[in-house]
Formats: sequence, C-alpha cells, structure tokens
Amino acid sequence: MTRQRALGEIASRWANLDPVEASGWIDNLTDGKARDSEVKTLVEKFKEIDPASAFDWAQTLSSDSNRISSVRSVLQDWKQTDEAAAKQAYSNADLTEKQREQIDYLFR
Repeated sequence: MTRQRALGEIASRWANLDPVEASGWIDNLTDGKARDSEVKTLVEKFKEIDPASAFDWAQTLSSDSNRISSVRSVLQDWKQTDEAAAKQAYSNADLTEKQREQIDYLFR
C-alpha cells in the first residue's frame, strides 16, 4: 500500500469517527498531494454536519481544480439547507475572479 493510500484510509476512518480531531491531524500535513487528498475526504464528511467548516477546508486545497470542485460541491449542498449562509460565505471567500466565474452560476 502506498503512503498516500494509507493516509487516505486513516483519514477517512478517523473523519468518520471524529472529524474535528482528524482535521487537526490533517492541518499539520505538509505534502501538497497527500494533504489535498485528506482535505477532500474531510470536506465530504464536514459538508453534511458543518458546511461552514467544509467550505473553509475546501478553500485550503492547493490544487486549483480541486479547490474549485470542492468549494462548488459544498456550496451546492449548503445552498439547499441555508442559501443565505452559503451566499454570505461565498461573498466573503478569498477566490480569484477566474475562480468565481466557475461558481457564480450557483447564485444566479
């Protein structure tokens, strides 16, 4: 098993059991690809229970394509339960104009 795959298994199981504790561990990872993989797992877990945290984590992804995809996914789900909060978070997000162009359609 590769290191990245093993970390993915650990993060996924830990995020299921205790997403807050798992987030502390993931926050200390430094490797871009490995960290991004774990952050994406965490975002998927958090978006159901704490969309604001999921949104914050999605913005930390180092890969632009992963960041946009995850931010968009969180906002789509969040919009269904609390559109005003999702819209406010999006308005305050530190996103480039190019990134916003890929997400703006959600709030039109």
